This record gives sequence, structure tokens and C-alpha cells, in this order.
Amino acid sequence: MGARIRLARLRRSLKLETLAKQSNTSRMTLWRLENGDTSVSFGLVLRVLSILSMIDDIDKLAQEDPLGRILQDSKQKRPRSSHAEVSFDE
Repeated sequence: MGARIRLARLRRSLKLETLAKQSNTSRMTLWRLENGDTSVSFGLVLRVLSILSMIDDIDKLAQEDPLGRILQDSKQKRPRSSHAEVSFDE
């Protein structure tokens, strides 16, 4: 994600210093974000995406959840099938 943010910044011809000032953070923190440092706050990611006019992309983060859907569906009660009576008398 950091590399995509960096690419978006460069496409907009924004210097690291400019985006850092606009997002109220240091150049070093923004550099860490662009280089994939996971200790950067989610709030900063949101601010930067907003400045880059990409905030709507945040909605795509967990848009699909195939594993969650499988788990949810497996927990739903299934109707029991009626079993024919089995006779052991022959």
C-alpha cells in the first residue's frame, strides 16, 4: 500500500515535504508510510488518502470476505433430513 501511496503522490507532482506538511506529519513518518512501515497510524493513512483524493478507496479494504462468508454459512442451522425408519427385522 505504501508504494501505491508514493506513486499517487508522484503522479500529483507532490514533494514528500509538501504532503508531510499537508498531512501534519514529519517527512520521516511519511517516508516510513511509503516504505511499508506498519507502525504508522491508520489515522495518518486516512489523512494522506484524503489529501490525495483517494479516501473512497478505503472502503475497498475489506469489501470482500470470502472466508468470513464460508464460516458464517457453515454455522447456520441446517434443517435435519428425515430418515426413513430402518427395520432390523427381516
